[in-house]
Amino acid sequence: MQTGNFNSTYYQNTEHPGTPDYVEVEPLDPEFQIPASGVLKNAPQPYCPKDRMIFYSGAQQGWHCCGEDAATIQAKVAAGTLIYVGPLT
Repeated sequence: MQTGNFNSTYYQNTEHPGTPDYVEVEPLDPEFQIPASGVLKNAPQPYCPKDRMIFYSGAQQGWHCCGEDAATIQAKVAAGTLIYVGPLT
């Protein structure tokens, strides 16, 4: 297992101006191309793979982490919901 084998990109989330921090983490190791799964409410198991991890700030509970699809992130960028700031190094 390799460590540090990922890209991370920082965005500002316009839907949450009080807590706008939003970080996308993309694994580069083929072994970890599906780092998360989505789970529907009350479902007994995950229902779909997610190819990105996201970390975002929250006003009430601090930082959160969950899985997301790269296509969903890019759609939010195209819609202006997420504003690209740059890579995290």
